[in-house]
Amino acid sequence: MTKQFKAIATCIIMTIISAAAARAITFDDLQYWVGEGSNQAAFVVSWNDGLDPEVLAWGYRWDGEATGEDMLLTVSHADRSLELEYTDWGWGLAVDAFYYDLNKDGYAREQGVDHTENSGWWGYFNSSNGVAWTSSPVGMSDRVLSNGDWDGWQRPWDANPKLLTNAVPAEPIVLNMAAPDPWGQFRGGPGHMDIWSGSIDTNAVTLLWASANGLNRNTQPAVSLDDGLVFAYGDRENPKGIIKAYDISDGSIVWSNSVRSYVDFWSWSSPVYDGGYVYWAGGPNPFRLYKMKAATGSTD
Repeated sequence: MTKQFKAIATCIIMTIISAAAARAITFDDLQYWVGEGSNQAAFVVSWNDGLDPEVLAWGYRWDGEATGEDMLLTVSHADRSLELEYTDWGWGLAVDAFYYDLNKDGYAREQGVDHTENSGWWGYFNSSNGVAWTSSPVGMSDRVLSNGDWDGWQRPWDANPKLLTNAVPAEPIVLNMAAPDPWGQFRGGPGHMDIWSGSIDTNAVTLLWASANGLNRNTQPAVSLDDGLVFAYGDRENPKGIIKAYDISDGSIVWSNSVRSYVDFWSWSSPVYDGGYVYWAGGPNPFRLYKMKAATGSTD
């Protein structure tokens, strides 16, 4: 009798533990919410790659009408840890890849560390409760969301959709407010996701000056400013590039210097000022790094 009682009690405990482990998350569990409005839906991505957590979920809010495409784009644009690749076929979007920065180092494509597995097709699934999932009968561009909906993306496309119930809430990024690195990388680190989301009222901006000594139409990179000078790069002397220093007060040319690493079409490399020198890197082959005196442009 005692053995039988123990066996029954063990079965009950195991059932309770199993049920708790299999409990799907709810809207109350979600931590990362994007958008505003009275309606809410959940966005789930399942990589099934063996890296925990394999399945992540975000919350989405909106008013009016929204589609699965709207939710996907809004979430991927908001969360800098999540990178999306897709193809626009004209009649709708198709997901090519999801990447996720698991270790939050600003780079989402480290093999064996981040979610980078994108082999095969991504399957698109829908649910009304986050528990019962079915393959979507329409693409995300035609999927009109209702309050309380769940959208799930999973690879491979033919994996059991029940795996989507294993979702763990994605966590918002905690920004590091320490002093910036003076030699920080373009757009905030190797992930290049430090994007300013503000806007500029061009009607409220006053033109400081305009220079007739321009840098050609292919000038794309940002400028650097220091010691009363503005340093800029362009390809005015094709096939050579050129770096110019302008007086910040009136735009007059202080010096200009040719560089032999002109990049076809245009360059995204910006001059960098540090310790009285201007540095500039270019290519395409061989790679070159220039160091010029900020005051004169001399490479001596």
